[in-house]
Amino acid sequence: MRVTASQLDADLISNLRDLYGWHSREMIASETQRHAVIEMMRERLDDERPAYLLVKETAKATSLSDYDVHVVLYQAIWRRELRIDLFSPLLMTKRLSSEREDPFERYASWFER
Repeated sequence: MRVTASQLDADLISNLRDLYGWHSREMIASETQRHAVIEMMRERLDDERPAYLLVKETAKATSLSDYDVHVVLYQAIWRRELRIDLFSPLLMTKRLSSEREDPFERYASWFER
């Protein structure tokens, strides 16, 4: 099977490209803080407020900087610890939406023998 970029969802590609840039950044969050951030974000998925407000609230609640919450958030999405809709643009000015379709399932047939 031949695969071309046009067969991939453009928002998925853009989101994965952005997330990849955050996957190896260092953070000062402890493991306890990291888990707290992930759980707080998980509870707020599909909240109508934009993601940047959720980041600010979470930073205040966990005594982390906005930057460190961003690092934890993006790394959790990259590691699939926090499942968001990757087929919609991941923008801090928009809400975080729960995963509606698993990208691995959508493209699973590409990897079948």
